[in-house]
Amino acid sequence: MKINLYNRLIIILFFFIVNNTYSQILKGTIKDKNNNPLSAKLLVKKASKPNIISEFHLVKKGDFSYALKKTYSEDLIFEILVIGYVTYSEKITIKDSNDVFERSIYMIKEETNNLDEVFIVGKKAPFKIKHDTVQYNINSYKDGTERKLQDILKKLPGIEVNETSGLIKYNGKLIETVTLEGDNLFGYNYTLGTKNINVDMVEEVEAIENYSNNSLLKGLDQDGKVALNLKLKKNKTDVSGNLELGLGDFKDSSKIANNSSLNLLGINKYYKSFGTISFNNVGLNNSPFNFSSQASNMEILQELDYFSEKIIPEVSILNVLGERRANINNQLFSSYNNIFNFDKKLKAKVNLYYIQDKIQTIQLSKSSFTFNNDVFNTFDNINTSKKPIQYRGDLELKYFNSKSSLFRYTISARDENIETASSITSNQNTSFNTNLNSKNTFVKQHIEYTKRLSKQKALQVDLHFSTNNLNQEYNINPSFLNTNSNTYDNQNSNQKKTVFELKSTFLGIIKNNKYSFSSGVLFANQPFNSNLINLSEDNSVLYNNRNNDLNYSKKTAYATGSYNWNVGKLKLTPNVSLRLINQKLNNHILNNQQTSNILVFEPSLTLFYKINSVSFLSSNLGLNKNTNPIQYLYTGNILINNRTLLSNIPDITLQKNQSYSLAYNLNDLFNQSQIMFGVNYTKQEGNFFSNTIITSNSNTVNFFFLPEATESTNFNLSYSKFIPALNTNIKLNTFHSLFNYKNIVNNSQLRSNKTNHTKSQLFLKTAFSTQLNFENETTHDYSKTLSELTFTNSTFQNNFKIIYKPSKEIYGTLTANFFIPNLKKRSDNFTFIDTEIWYKPKNKDWQLSISASNLTNENSFLQIQNNDVSINTFSSDLLSRSLLLKFNHNF
Repeated sequence: MKINLYNRLIIILFFFIVNNTYSQILKGTIKDKNNNPLSAKLLVKKASKPNIISEFHLVKKGDFSYALKKTYSEDLIFEILVIGYVTYSEKITIKDSNDVFERSIYMIKEETNNLDEVFIVGKKAPFKIKHDTVQYNINSYKDGTERKLQDILKKLPGIEVNETSGLIKYNGKLIETVTLEGDNLFGYNYTLGTKNINVDMVEEVEAIENYSNNSLLKGLDQDGKVALNLKLKKNKTDVSGNLELGLGDFKDSSKIANNSSLNLLGINKYYKSFGTISFNNVGLNNSPFNFSSQASNMEILQELDYFSEKIIPEVSILNVLGERRANINNQLFSSYNNIFNFDKKLKAKVNLYYIQDKIQTIQLSKSSFTFNNDVFNTFDNINTSKKPIQYRGDLELKYFNSKSSLFRYTISARDENIETASSITSNQNTSFNTNLNSKNTFVKQHIEYTKRLSKQKALQVDLHFSTNNLNQEYNINPSFLNTNSNTYDNQNSNQKKTVFELKSTFLGIIKNNKYSFSSGVLFANQPFNSNLINLSEDNSVLYNNRNNDLNYSKKTAYATGSYNWNVGKLKLTPNVSLRLINQKLNNHILNNQQTSNILVFEPSLTLFYKINSVSFLSSNLGLNKNTNPIQYLYTGNILINNRTLLSNIPDITLQKNQSYSLAYNLNDLFNQSQIMFGVNYTKQEGNFFSNTIITSNSNTVNFFFLPEATESTNFNLSYSKFIPALNTNIKLNTFHSLFNYKNIVNNSQLRSNKTNHTKSQLFLKTAFSTQLNFENETTHDYSKTLSELTFTNSTFQNNFKIIYKPSKEIYGTLTANFFIPNLKKRSDNFTFIDTEIWYKPKNKDWQLSISASNLTNENSFLQIQNNDVSINTFSSDLLSRSLLLKFNHNF
């Protein structure tokens, strides 16, 4: 007899009602020896799994009556936890579904006075909570496949790691830095440590909220910064390290595959140091600097206002598949980082970096355009070799004049040179050879004086000074400008940015309410010049009238204030900024000048509501105005590639911004679950819009300012949960955005466009106590653009991993990555298979491994994307199949 859908629903509803009508109940009272009721935590564990919490309940004012969520057929462990009292634990048996277990419990005071720590799960707790710090015992999260610190950070609850940039978030907040035994060794370049420190050196990772790099401001800072601190294993003192030697071969290349590194860690009473040197040509980036893509690390985000932006863009590779697929590199990287504690008053930090690389890529781009019934196609096949080299040194001195005053001086000097050579075959009826040389020097100095006036007040004075010289030279042969003769073009771009800022800040606290007031001045000067000339074979100038010569300066006097009100569970932080901005733009070629003097009032409000000990609501509202970058202020044409010329109609009108956000966050480590949901709305009034003239052989782009608005609304949801019944961890991440913007193409009217974008990821990982475990991550990316026509793009990716551990000495992984770049054309799909086997002898400090990457030998990747003006096909070559034998030794 077939059961229809209606009957099935009735049966399911019946079992649901039955299972919730009868339940096992824990009931009773919790008191101290004086018969006073106590609030407590009630834990329920299976006797067969005493280290895993099955259920958790908060007991308020001593009385509890808790119905178990599940029906248990085995013995349970019943625990009562009260801070300052000895833990009560009892093994109980409840066989019937309607049994009631009842106890009157009298807690015994602990003799110790240490009331700070809450131990969650016995002797080998996976984490501890102490004030605003969560301490993770990383051994509880290992499965044996982790090599570097970054590998284990991805598995810690509440922590997210961006694969491309290395940026780390804790509870949705970007972390400030990663310290080593409390010392800020790496600064903003913390990926240096997370990418290179061997996981076996670290015993514990601490997530610290309300972090302050300045010890004198602890308790007064309002920023709510987050940092991670690494606690090393006890035997990792003096000098220890890790040596990796990896050699192998590529299928389609005569070069030897190499992935080798040496890491040294030195720690004693007087200094801390970490040094690394590595070489690899298997796609890895072991440095904090990124030359293959446009991803930004934490340092770049912090220093945006001090740098000049490159007018002529560098070639970047497609990173949809990750650096291990498309980054055909030859990287040598070394770094040496030291902190010297000379005495209690003086401390010095010295960081030295060197990196050189050779990045090669072959990229093919095709586009199909339709304008007013005019249809044409373009294509460019580009073979590129990019050679970056960078020298860098950082120095920080800290001098404590007294216990209440600190003087800090930092200087960072960087010299970078990137040479990029390309050969291009295109539909322009010719082949081009191009060379781009970008030279970038940067020096930044910072002087900071901090005085702790009292327990409730402090004064800080900051002085910043930086200079950035950026010179770019681009040559293209034969000429883009002159197609009738055998000539070539030379495009020069030179800019210098100087920034000076003096700022004073007064911080204080009244009861539990923090406040701060700042005032300061900022001077920024940015001259810019460029010329585009056409030269003959003997280097004589044939054409030279596309020049830029301008100077942009900005002077700002400002005052800001904020106050943090604590009203029970609610925190309100209003912020006010008042800025007087003077701008001058002198165009020496056109002999004209634009000036602007404006007083800007910028209010914002932050709301924080603590729902309970594991969840909170937060909201931000703000208005601000921004000045425009130099990229929109020059007038003469600049050639940036073999088919594109850029120019602007400059305007120094300020851009008006509004932003509103609301977020809910739950991080319940007890029940191993996390939920983050947020919505953000931003509106920008006043933008530079592009008028793009596209032909089969050239693109001419002119940017101009309009008081039009651009709007975006973003929704994000993140959920993770460990399900004990399945021994499986599940993570779900969903991002959805609505973006409204305008543009002009081929002298059309101003067109309104709307893009809907959704990206979803589902991750599952088992934790069976068997030899076999699994991981699976599924990603779906969908976008839809509504313009004069409607365009959709949809991609699918699935990454499946098998983890096999037949013994403690041997384990291996097999990974299959399946990618569909366009769901409309499922025939264009790619499959990547990787495998790795490790052998680690018992009680030995060395191990061997053999790994094979891209066993299917996919040698290129293709993706089709649609937008409001064209259908674009993009392909890039990939690292071929490789086999690598690696020796790893810890000492």
